[in-house]
Amino acid sequence: MKLNKTIFLFATISILSMNIFSCITCKHDYEIIETIPATCEKVGYETLKCKNCNKKITNAILSSGHNFLDSEIIEEATCIKEGLKIQKCQDCGYEAQVKYLSDNHEFEVTHFEATCDSDEYNLKKCSICKKEEKEILSSSLGHSYSDWETIVFAEPLKEGLMVKVCSVCGDKIEKVIPSTIHLNIDVLTTKVDIASTNQCDSIDEAQLFFDAAIFRYITSFKLECNFDYKTEQNLFDTLVNNCSINANFHVNMKKVSGLSNNTFIFNLEYGEMASKKAAEEPAYEQYISINYQPYVSNRSSDYNDFRLYKNTTNTCDVDYTDQLVYVLERGIIPNVKSGSVVSNVYEKMKEVLRNIIDDRMSDYEKIKAIHDYLILNVTYDNDLLNLAYQNVEDVNAYNGFYLEGVFIDKLAVCDGISKAFSAMCNLEGIPCVSVTGSQVENPNGLGHAWNKVFLDGKWYIVDVTSDGTIINQAFEILSYEYFLVSNDSYSKKYQEHEFKELICDNNYDAYKLINVSDSNCLYDCYIESFEELVEVIKCFELSNPNNSTIQFYVAFNFGTSIIDEIQSAYAVLRISASFSHIASGNIITIIK
Repeated sequence: MKLNKTIFLFATISILSMNIFSCITCKHDYEIIETIPATCEKVGYETLKCKNCNKKITNAILSSGHNFLDSEIIEEATCIKEGLKIQKCQDCGYEAQVKYLSDNHEFEVTHFEATCDSDEYNLKKCSICKKEEKEILSSSLGHSYSDWETIVFAEPLKEGLMVKVCSVCGDKIEKVIPSTIHLNIDVLTTKVDIASTNQCDSIDEAQLFFDAAIFRYITSFKLECNFDYKTEQNLFDTLVNNCSINANFHVNMKKVSGLSNNTFIFNLEYGEMASKKAAEEPAYEQYISINYQPYVSNRSSDYNDFRLYKNTTNTCDVDYTDQLVYVLERGIIPNVKSGSVVSNVYEKMKEVLRNIIDDRMSDYEKIKAIHDYLILNVTYDNDLLNLAYQNVEDVNAYNGFYLEGVFIDKLAVCDGISKAFSAMCNLEGIPCVSVTGSQVENPNGLGHAWNKVFLDGKWYIVDVTSDGTIINQAFEILSYEYFLVSNDSYSKKYQEHEFKELICDNNYDAYKLINVSDSNCLYDCYIESFEELVEVIKCFELSNPNNSTIQFYVAFNFGTSIIDEIQSAYAVLRISASFSHIASGNIITIIK
């Protein structure tokens, strides 16, 4: 019984196997045995049969749909009103009525000539459906603007206005001239009578007379103080400590007998100013920076059309260079005596500005040009710094504290450098002040001087002295670490003593505008990828960088060490990575 079941199962498997193998091995040879054609509305098909195994398959023949031709217009259409037409299939004769809109418009064409800011074109407008089509014929002409002209002069507490006009279409562009709200000119307009008593009804009025006398280097004057004050000593201390004039003076005050109990005479002596040099020659070599992009000015050698002269007609007599700085900071035109020292300095300053700046530059470009010039052409006077540390008598008589050190000796300390930056910016019509202060970590030590400058509606800090970085007491390099920065970052180093009301709460992102270039490309110094780092270092190396530097801001995630990234960049360029560097946060300087 068991044997029979086995034989039966084997036989069954053998029969199935034969059928399967037979189907798989058949090489079908089909022939069409029936065809039902497709019509415009119905699908057709064809049946095929294998000659060898009789297998049949069916393939669909798709309908092509009606082949309509417009045969008759029953109702005409327009571009806004539907018409009716009969369409007839040319294959089966089927007819259908359909609605349609006409593609034909009744265009009226208006021609417009090119203007300064619009193209020449034809405007086609359909009189029926109002559809418009614009056909451009040529590009706009572009404006032809005049030079800037001041139509409202800036004054204290009042903005001015400049305008330039297109000579073709009359279009106007206006630009606000910042007011001198940050600094008043009361000291310059207050007259101190040295022959009789000056009447004061408040401490502010007394302070104004006192400051005006110091500004003019008056040696003796009288004040009648018709207001309450604690003590004579308190009155004296208040006037001296709150004086707004940067001057080297000694003063004593005494009550005048026989007159009002509130009448005092002030006698002043002024220290010698700008009369000698501390160092005879620069102590440091100035390294080349490929961040510096020289600008060829088109100003003539006698150019005198500085923006300051366009912004105001107010003038003030000036006898000393500190007065010159004070007057320029208040947007006033200085009157200097021909042949005087201050006249010589003022003319040298103008000569520098004629060479490094012209009126095609933006205010940012002018500020950078002044910053770069002072660093690359004025060496820090370390000898004068040492004299200041030693508290040498009459140290204020050295040129390096004044414009004389910058423009005559080319040797100065922070005082002279910041005054020069301020004076040059203000002559170019860019509001700027020289700020003095002290180190945060050593408030009782030697002070420091830097600047606040007004750019694009905001105040920024610029520290030219700190950006002229001295390396190993051997050479000086150009930096932008303290160029157009905020007080938030700068106040970690220095605290200001004046102009605290001028809030510097922004960084300018100057590295995005500071460029380096090779013969083919221009790259900014705000590095956002390793690939950009490679290209910028390539520019540096192509400049033959002996005794030179490059500085950039690294804005991409460089991992644990930017120096590893720089060495990798040199490896990509197949250049031996031999360099020194300074890293200050994300600001990197390479020195070779």
